[in-house]
Amino acid sequence: MTGSQLVLPGNIIRKEAWIEAAIRLGIVGALAVAATDAELVVQIIIAGGAAYHLLAIVRLLSPIRPGAASLTLDRTGFTLRLIGRDRRIAWSAVQTIAPQPPRYLQAQREGVLVTLGDGKGPTGLVLIPPIFAPGPHELAIEMGHWRGA
Repeated sequence: MTGSQLVLPGNIIRKEAWIEAAIRLGIVGALAVAATDAELVVQIIIAGGAAYHLLAIVRLLSPIRPGAASLTLDRTGFTLRLIGRDRRIAWSAVQTIAPQPPRYLQAQREGVLVTLGDGKGPTGLVLIPPIFAPGPHELAIEMGHWRGA
């Protein structure tokens, strides 16, 4: 990335993402064991839970496959690619950039929360997940530098 102080290619994964993926894989294994002797309806419910955790693992580890996940910062804005889906945001649409700590009881996920808006007020939110090598705090600072450049 030209001019950036951080390297944000899609092939670097934070250690915490690996740990969360391992824990979720353990949960999927436990669900599979629990489903072996269960009724059909219970197996369907357990399969739904296992599918949820498997999707979360795919999202966490998507930077392994080149091009599946990336974050590109430039003078005009940033592009977030997750699982092959691009989202381009211009700096003019960004109101605030702040790291968001996890609050599991309130269903709040960790990452960098970008508030979008116009002259009338907020219009949307983008949560950049903490899967890239720098942590959310460092990423928020770097995005602030690019936004002000």
